[in-house]
Amino acid sequence: MFSVKDVLQLPIMEQAKLAAKAKSGLQTPVEWVSIIEMPVENFVRKNEFVLSAGIGCEHDENKLLAFTKEVMDAEAAALVIATGRYIRTLPDKVI
Repeated sequence: MFSVKDVLQLPIMEQAKLAAKAKSGLQTPVEWVSIIEMPVENFVRKNEFVLSAGIGCEHDENKLLAFTKEVMDAEAAALVIATGRYIRTLPDKVI
């Protein structure tokens, strides 16, 4: 089984910083990888490792929170949000 922890240990992910408060999700299996932006709709599958730049949420913390919740409600394995260009920092309520 390839897990979230395994993905985070890949060389390409060496600059990634884990922001989750709970570490229990690190053992979640990863079956798919996708890159998406809003809207989530039905584009995310269970155990999918989701990458996003947060486009469309850059000036609205509540939109980012809703986006995050939709991804997690789809039972994604993880959501990785690139910080910098669109999302400067992750708000505590999103974490």
